[in-house]
Amino acid sequence: MKFSSPTERPVIHVYSTMLDLGGVESLLAVHRQYEPALGVDARFRMLFDRRAAPADSRYHNFNFHWWNSLGRLRREFARELAAMPGATVVYHQGWWLPFLAPLDGAGRRLVFLHGDQVYYDPFLPALRGLVDAVLCDSPLTLARLENLLPGIDAARRLAPPIPIQRPPGMGPGAGRREGDVLVLGYPGRLRRDQKRLDRLPAFLGTLRARRIKFRFELMGEGHFGPWLRRRFRDWPEVRFLGRKQGDDYWRQLARWDAAVWFSDSEAGPFALLEAMAAGTLVFYPRLGESLGDIYTPLLDPRCHYPRGDPVAAAEAVCAVFAEPEAELTALRLRAAALVAGRTAEGYAQSCVDFYRHVVDLPRVSAVAPQARPNPVLDTLPLGLATRLGSRLMHRPWPAVVSATTLEAPARPRRG
Repeated sequence: MKFSSPTERPVIHVYSTMLDLGGVESLLAVHRQYEPALGVDARFRMLFDRRAAPADSRYHNFNFHWWNSLGRLRREFARELAAMPGATVVYHQGWWLPFLAPLDGAGRRLVFLHGDQVYYDPFLPALRGLVDAVLCDSPLTLARLENLLPGIDAARRLAPPIPIQRPPGMGPGAGRREGDVLVLGYPGRLRRDQKRLDRLPAFLGTLRARRIKFRFELMGEGHFGPWLRRRFRDWPEVRFLGRKQGDDYWRQLARWDAAVWFSDSEAGPFALLEAMAAGTLVFYPRLGESLGDIYTPLLDPRCHYPRGDPVAAAEAVCAVFAEPEAELTALRLRAAALVAGRTAEGYAQSCVDFYRHVVDLPRVSAVAPQARPNPVLDTLPLGLATRLGSRLMHRPWPAVVSATTLEAPARPRRG
């Protein structure tokens, strides 16, 4: 179905969760708040949300669990999107896109990559021929996409300016936050995979060995929290703050002298930009194409430490905070200035302009990709299917076929 503007059909955002703690969820909140004011009928279809749903007709949660079958996910998704044919469908992260694209009835199909090459390289080839355009968090990702997704040229790629929503009147302060005690923190999910908080003991052990007076605060929740609490139960310097939101979150960022990350894979992290906006220094590993790889060396090259080396991160912290107070104040002001001007309104306008631009371009995605016959895969629980790995789950799809091959939902079955 041809249409000239996304205002004529909904823009449907598809993702796993919208109400959880995380950078993607914070961006979805911006889409939800600002896109309607820009003339977009924005809808949100979440697969696995667990928190209380908002009273919003634009939001729908399928409430799937990992023991449900892939076939059930596909059938219910097809029924839900059948009421919105010709929509612009935006798959955030894109992991589920190959399984759902044959069923979405999209007029244009986009993928928004919120990760780096470690995350998306294994499955991106499976998206060839399925998408009309790509959005991503970091400009450093854009150049690599043309080789990975033939046909998605520069006109079909966008890295919108990730927004920072700092409360009015909150900005960088001067010098150390608490005199001779170095106050450090980590804002984000408490995870071993990706975030690599198992490296925290080596980092803090190095500070102790250097006889640095410090306090380290973890602001967030996650499955690795119990391990961390056991590991640091005898460390009075380590505090667990739990999840914070709104002004409480920003006040906590502003209390820290520096925030530190140990990740193996990131696209942002968005909290790094927020920490800089609050005048907090950041120490970040060299990952390659994330936003942190852009802004951290601009702040101070010493803050951009070798990936996977928490001892080097601790030594970098010691070197930077050995500087005079006047230099630390200048660094705080530089941090805030580097990320200034990123607004939610500007981010939403950039995305909406891109939707309209993509609709005006010729379609390059399959109208209705041919479903790869695999009845066994459809019967597997989602948890088991995802453990099988990208080699089985994400293979290139057949060539573009006509809309008449759109797969009809199968008859209901238990799953």
